[in-house]
Order: sequence, then C-alpha cells, then structure tokens
Amino acid sequence: MSDTSSSNATLLGIFIVWMGPTLGPYALIVFAALAGAGLALTVEKPGNWWDGIRFLALSTVIALLLTGPLAWLVERYTEVPANIALIPVAVAIGVARTKLVPFIHKLLSALAAGARLALEDADSTRGRE
Repeated sequence: MSDTSSSNATLLGIFIVWMGPTLGPYALIVFAALAGAGLALTVEKPGNWWDGIRFLALSTVIALLLTGPLAWLVERYTEVPANIALIPVAVAIGVARTKLVPFIHKLLSALAAGARLALEDADSTRGRE
C-alpha cells in the first residue's frame, strides 16, 4: 500500500502540470502558502473552525499578493530564478503571517496618517491664497 503523503504529492504535481504554464505558478503559490500557513496555524491555535479557515484564507491571499514581488527581488539580487524562489518565498510568507498582518496594518496606518497630513497641509495652503 502506498503512503498517503506520496500519493498526495503525486496528485499535486499532476494538478500543477495540468494547470499549465499560465496558472501553474499560482497553484504553486497557493499550495506553498497553505503549507506555510498550516505550520503557523499549529502555533496560533484558533478558537474555532471558522477562525482557522479565515486564518488560512488570509495567509493565502497575503502570499498571493507578496510572493511575486519578493520572488522578483530574490531573482534580482541572487542567482536564484524567480520560478524556483516561488515555493520557499510563499512558505515563508505563510509561516510569517502572524507577524506580517500587524506590520502591514501599522504600515497602512502610517501611510494613511501621512496622506491625511498632506491633504490638510494642501487645504491650509490653498486657504492662504
């Protein structure tokens, strides 16, 4: 009898090949992000089933958004091609999800505060004229 994990890996490989060169990298990112989020989920311990699903979904969306640019940076500054860097980068994003969400929230809050100050400054300058 074959091992279930090897059967699942074989099915995953067949699925990614079936997706083709257009959607194959996205499938790799999704599965790698889910693997990384699964590792982070063992530490996070959500309260119920729905919180766990939300955790995995948010991790996957964050990985889909950030993996491409980060893999491009890896390709630009190292000798590793971006298509090879997709899996480790997506897994790292999935694992680091618990640290990334607060960081992204603080970054967006700082950007919003800066934009608010710039708009207030522009309004006050326009009022003096």
